[in-house]
Formats: sequence, C-alpha cells, structure tokens
Amino acid sequence: MIPYSKTVTEVVTAGIDNVVELPAPIRGLLNRLVISQVGGTAAFTARLFTAEAPAGAADDHSDVDAEEGLPAEAFAVTPELAGVSGKYAAYDTRLGYESNEYAQEGRRQSSLWLRLTPAGSGPATYVIGYTVLIPNLN
Repeated sequence: MIPYSKTVTEVVTAGIDNVVELPAPIRGLLNRLVISQVGGTAAFTARLFTAEAPAGAADDHSDVDAEEGLPAEAFAVTPELAGVSGKYAAYDTRLGYESNEYAQEGRRQSSLWLRLTPAGSGPATYVIGYTVLIPNLN
C-alpha cells in the first residue's frame, strides 16, 4: 500500500451544513481522519462521502453522476462522526471507498467530500488531516 496524506484548512460557517472538498485518490482505504477546530472547542458532526451532492453540496463537477434519487447513505464512507471539544480523530480505520463523482464521462473525480456541521454560529476554522492507503498494483 502506498500512503497519500494531506492536510486541508477550511473556514466554515457554524450552525449549518458545510461541504469541504478533500483531494484524494480515486479509490483507496481511508486510514486516518483528524478534524480539529482551530482556536475553539465547539462540538460538531461530520460525515465523509464519495460524491458531492449526497454530502449536501450543489453538484458543480458534472451532470453525468448517477446519485440522483439514491439515499446519501449509499455514498457514505464513514458513519456520522461526533466531534467533542472541537476535535475528532480516528486512526487505522481502513475504510474502503471508490469515488462516485465524475469529472467528465468515464473519468472519476479525485476527491472525497466532508459534510461538517459545527455547533454555534459565525465563522469557524478547521484543519482536516487524512491518510488514504492506495493499493499497489504491481
């Protein structure tokens, strides 16, 4: 397995669902996910998806996606996650996924989508760190 690690910082609005696009390989095993509020301790919920619309965003990548009418759970990588005191961390999870979002006909989008819903109101900054294990095809 080849590790792909990335850290993304995002300013979101507390009190509503926010969708954060996370660059990721088209398929792999989610092995680490850390979500941390910068300078705050608000509770939050989060869930990771393989397509943009089920996460709650307007689908701006294409009109060739097949998620219309299907339940969001069909595209979930994780269950609903609860952040306590502004933090959530999971290691060695090995949750398999394959992108269900198409950038164009026949070519999948290299992203995952995180639905992040902080408690409270106003802007909140989060750091999202993650590692995906990519199968070695040799």
